[in-house]
Amino acid sequence: MSKGFLSSFKGFSNENEVFSTEKTILKRIDENGKCNLSEINFNDTVFLYRSDYLLKTEIKQEMVHKIDGVAFTVGLEGTMKLKSQLSNKEFFSKKSHINMHLISEDSIYHEIPKSSSYKALSFILKKQFLEKVLPENKLKEQIFSSLRESYFSKELCNIKMDTKMSFLANEIYSSPMLGKLNQLYLESKSLEVIHNCLNSFSQNEFKNDSNGIKFSQYDIEALHKARKILLENMNNPPSIEELSKIVKLNDFKLQLGFKKLFNLTPYAFLLEERMQKAKVLLEQSEYNINEIALIVGYSYAQNFSNAFFKRFGMRPKELMKTRKYYY
Repeated sequence: MSKGFLSSFKGFSNENEVFSTEKTILKRIDENGKCNLSEINFNDTVFLYRSDYLLKTEIKQEMVHKIDGVAFTVGLEGTMKLKSQLSNKEFFSKKSHINMHLISEDSIYHEIPKSSSYKALSFILKKQFLEKVLPENKLKEQIFSSLRESYFSKELCNIKMDTKMSFLANEIYSSPMLGKLNQLYLESKSLEVIHNCLNSFSQNEFKNDSNGIKFSQYDIEALHKARKILLENMNNPPSIEELSKIVKLNDFKLQLGFKKLFNLTPYAFLLEERMQKAKVLLEQSEYNINEIALIVGYSYAQNFSNAFFKRFGMRPKELMKTRKYYY
């Protein structure tokens, strides 16, 4: 496949470009195949890329990556071969594997074979994000010492995904949500993936360094406040970024603390509360299904019905029939 197929993509995380919403980087279908690449920006410090290629001929392209942080790829389908110009080492992004790199700036050669499909999630964690979330330990010291170099690229690990990570990655890739709920969904799931990846690497590399994230009384109070805000704004919830600013707790700590304190991520908590409220309204109120869907934050009744079925194993209309007065 010619270089022109990817010529509009200049590489990940050019610091002169800032995107605040999901942006299509590449979308092309021609005689060479299909190529889709989208970018989602969280706080200008975490970037998520969703790749979807279905190729008739091969891709061969060299691109500059200005990352200044950690990059990792979660392979969902197929294989991409990569080669660092700095280290001259080859590595692979492939199905069911996580490949993590520490990069300041590097020129990387990409190759996908012809007659193949490739799907992956790629995360970029900028230095500012790592400064905020990493505990003070040898891992953090190693990362920031390396990133002081102008041009640096090092593979940190290449590990096989466990079932939990595979499930999370596919949930992100095929998000069923729309609008504000989709933003909250992607932020919440992405932070969970990031925590699992960094935690796994930290444990593997520094088993004797157990300095973890601790929660103060202020943090606990902030988490309870965040819970209250989500309950009061169920049909139009704030994003993780907005919520973290309101309660003055960084988004990474908000995500982890929420799960630790309430046994659910913010998104999972919100979804459960929505479903429980919907269940009561279906059983006891006089609202119809479209009205209930809007009350609990769904723009489309079909999406609400699917979510309700997934949670309770029955459609909303089946539950409505148990009302004392059903028309």
